Amino acid sequence: MVQYSQLYIPNGVAVTERGGVAGLIIVNTGNGYIAFDRCSTVNPEKRCAVVVEESGVVAKDPCSGARYLLVNGSPAELAECPLKRYRARRSGETIIVSN
Repeated sequence: MVQYSQLYIPNGVAVTERGGVAGLIIVNTGNGYIAFDRCSTVNPEKRCAVVVEESGVVAKDPCSGARYLLVNGSPAELAECPLKRYRARRSGETIIVSN
């Protein structure tokens, strides 16, 4: 987990290029971890990877402009469906993401 040291703090967010359809976003909720597929739900066939905005609270689809809340993956703007969510848990220094 040292590679993603931001996950040590509550509300910390880490982005990976691997996993899911378009990579993963992992969030430390303060009570555990959640993970989302970075593939936007707007035109998912394009596999457009959402990008975490500077606030760390919202992810934006650079292709459509859709935005998602990272507290639960729900659509904040344009999108109608939430980001795909995965289970995430910490085991020692490793975050395990599964569906």
